[in-house]
Amino acid sequence: MSARVVIVGAGYAGVSAAKRLARGRSGVTPDVTIVNPRADFVERIRLHQYLAGNRAATLPLSSVLPRSTTFVPGSAETIDVAPNGALLVDETLVSVGASTVVGAGDASRIEPAPIRMSCQAAVPLGAHAAETVLHLIAGTTPKPVRPKFVGQCISLGRKAGMMQRTTSDDVPTSFRITGKPGALLKEQICTSTVKYGLNPDRAWMSYSWS
Repeated sequence: MSARVVIVGAGYAGVSAAKRLARGRSGVTPDVTIVNPRADFVERIRLHQYLAGNRAATLPLSSVLPRSTTFVPGSAETIDVAPNGALLVDETLVSVGASTVVGAGDASRIEPAPIRMSCQAAVPLGAHAAETVLHLIAGTTPKPVRPKFVGQCISLGRKAGMMQRTTSDDVPTSFRITGKPGALLKEQICTSTVKYGLNPDRAWMSYSWS
């Protein structure tokens, strides 16, 4: 079975969805196109988050997209959204106003329990959105999202940072790592997101919230 899938936006969620769709499912081989205003992965990457200075850098989309995915520059308009501009989706990530539209990442809002903006959420939500698309193509029922947060982290300059452990539903616990160890951990989290979570050559790796 073949189907055409268009992904609007090439952020963490969009690239994660493209990566998962490229793997397909038994009997389902979607033709994937990703639409984004720029040919770069996110607008820019702040190098100070990697303890490497305060410059900005770009990462070409071609380095993170699966080879079978087509990139088209452009934008999308005229779709019903919430007052804050987010696409309203249910717990399976299907739009509440259009059954053929699936949303994930910072541009969507899960009803009735919104999830905070973060790459920690965007990557698995992108993969889950792809799973939902494959279910819809196959005519089966998509699974609801089951958040599995592990922590919250913040960079406090080149030599300090903090990572605080959370429950799976994102409630902070008393365990935390601060100072230089916290900064190094934050650096590893940032780099591993692209190096492992979105690397098309590591399609076998999956951080699932199914």
